[in-house]
Amino acid sequence: MELPCRGCHSGDNQRKWLGRHTIPDDKPLIVDDQPCPHVIVGDEAFPLMINLMRPYPGSDLNDAKRIYNYRLSRARRISENAFGILANRWRMYHRKLSLPPENVNCAVKATIVLHNMLCGELEVSAYGADAETMANRQHPLM
Repeated sequence: MELPCRGCHSGDNQRKWLGRHTIPDDKPLIVDDQPCPHVIVGDEAFPLMINLMRPYPGSDLNDAKRIYNYRLSRARRISENAFGILANRWRMYHRKLSLPPENVNCAVKATIVLHNMLCGELEVSAYGADAETMANRQHPLM
């Protein structure tokens, strides 16, 4: 799926795009079993929506809002850096993915597993390994 980019779509187009794509139901966190919503991390160009986290606007912010903006910015950077690493290795990320939405998750996990194997972070036996288990293990891109 292709997320609308900053500056190339109006807020109405972004809202329509987000309205056409479903966000999964809340799932309990492993740590404390409390339901936690799935969210999209965006920037100031995105409109306010329930499942969209965006920074507080302006520069005259209190400490709590400044800390929130900093942490949200870090989350965006980590996500963008991880996909930048994948895009440098896998050309499929240089253009819009021509996959049905239900297959995108598997494609991303497969490229993460392959990346980690090529970096020598994973050892695969002669009998193979479960890709889901390997993708969920803690590695540089996960």
